[in-house]
Amino acid sequence: RLHPGRLAPRRSAAPAPAFEAVCLGLGRLASAQHLESAVITEPRAMFQLDAAGATVSVLLLGVVLPFLQPHIGVPVTVLYGLSLWAGACLLYDLFCLRLVPLTQPRWLSGIVLANALYCILSAGLIVAHIDALTTLGVAYFLLEILVLVAVVVVEIRLVLRLRAVQAAANPTDA
Repeated sequence: RLHPGRLAPRRSAAPAPAFEAVCLGLGRLASAQHLESAVITEPRAMFQLDAAGATVSVLLLGVVLPFLQPHIGVPVTVLYGLSLWAGACLLYDLFCLRLVPLTQPRWLSGIVLANALYCILSAGLIVAHIDALTTLGVAYFLLEILVLVAVVVVEIRLVLRLRAVQAAANPTDA
């Protein structure tokens, strides 16, 4: 039966349960707070996230951006150097995922240090090559730094949480 003033049949106001569940799930995934709480409660997920980001950086810096060098402005050798750094981070992530107990904060501290140093190195390269960098190059490196700083903040929170859990499990007589 048609609703007056409409050409289509009137639908119920409530969405289908499956559609509602999908929307709720997508909304939760899109929430940075949900992502952070999921990652913080599972150290393995943090290493997997970091490995995925390192993989993307290796591919962009070592394969894609060298072809776009005239549009980026950074020398290809610098891009390859940054790609090697990201590759080393990827190898470290994979090593930790396969061979170490992830509940020990020292392993995550290593990748926090590597990521923080990478941010500092990238910022230094922006300053060193500011005359050659294009707007696209500056945008790429600033975006990369912003993403990595967010990852480092989450990693630091996880390190602190793991240390607190470790301290509570092993109280010392001081």
